[in-house]
Amino acid sequence: MIIGNQDVPMAGEDKTSIVVAMRNQPGTLHALLEPFHRHQVDLTRLETRPSRTGVWNYVFFIDF
Repeated sequence: MIIGNQDVPMAGEDKTSIVVAMRNQPGTLHALLEPFHRHQVDLTRLETRPSRTGVWNYVFFIDF
């Protein structure tokens, strides 16, 4: 996702943070992380927090 109407050159110290909520089903975490591996994106942080939507639902915070 890109928000803005101008190209901004990368400075070399850039970081992107996203928050993702998914269903608690087998394979969903793999489906989330596999594209990062495929495109050789280095994750610098992967953190989970309980979601407010229900028991055993989590929100993933990812920095790359």
